[in-house]
Amino acid sequence: MSECDSNDCVFIIVICRLAEIFEFETIEYLKLDPDPFDERHPSKTHPDCALGHSLKVLFKKETFVNKLSLEYMREIWGEELDLEVNTAACRLFVSILSGVESSTLFQVC
Repeated sequence: MSECDSNDCVFIIVICRLAEIFEFETIEYLKLDPDPFDERHPSKTHPDCALGHSLKVLFKKETFVNKLSLEYMREIWGEELDLEVNTAACRLFVSILSGVESSTLFQVC
């Protein structure tokens, strides 16, 4: 890692660990052989699945998810751009994308 203050380093470690957990749970969910055309939330299709439960818990933290999507995944930050923070945030967002409702994604602010 490049030099960063301790808060950013801790944030990157936490976000990367969350991404690893969601990536692992996604693989485990796919091993259950879900219907590829079923667009329902993983907790609806497989109620005992850890991925669905984890997504529900994460999305209850609305402040965190908003900050992740609106602040850490900005395309243009100017001089404040921290590529490692941006990369970690994008990795986590891609991992949790299956739990995001499409109406939320395309909502006009």
